Amino acid sequence: MVEHLLIDGYNIINTWGLLEGNDKHSFENARDKLIDIMHNYRGYTGYRITVVFDAYQTDSQKRTIEQNGNVTVVYTKKNESADVYIERLVNDIMEKAPKKSRVWVATSDHLQQTIASSKGALIVSAMELKADVARCTKDRSTRFEAKDERPNHIFERLSEDKLDMLKKIAEDLQEQ
Repeated sequence: MVEHLLIDGYNIINTWGLLEGNDKHSFENARDKLIDIMHNYRGYTGYRITVVFDAYQTDSQKRTIEQNGNVTVVYTKKNESADVYIERLVNDIMEKAPKKSRVWVATSDHLQQTIASSKGALIVSAMELKADVARCTKDRSTRFEAKDERPNHIFERLSEDKLDMLKKIAEDLQEQ
């Protein structure tokens, strides 16, 4: 089964408190931070992740879809909300392979949650997603921590007499 996670980008940014200011630069930083978090989350979960951002301070009549590493990033066109785009994407995925796909929509917008769930999507709130990202990050960190304190280099594990024997062999080889 293919798991799709559709994210209402600015809803998550605002709920998680990733926005540090109200200038354009801080919006870019918040978007980049969310996308980076989703790269790591995708690596852990295997979900197909699409982050959708409303057209912000733009007059662009074209929607932009970018593949940013293993995360799809969508910037809607002027007067197109992330909500509408996500609803349309839920429809498309569910129509193509309803029994082979599961769609999750991450938002805390109650209206969007209601509409997406009526179309067959499962809902995860912004805070539930944040908690799961934190859990995955902790699991990944724990898994890669050193499990023992034994030396990693073979020469650090050998006894003195074995080291002396190897040194003697190396000296003999150099003399030949």
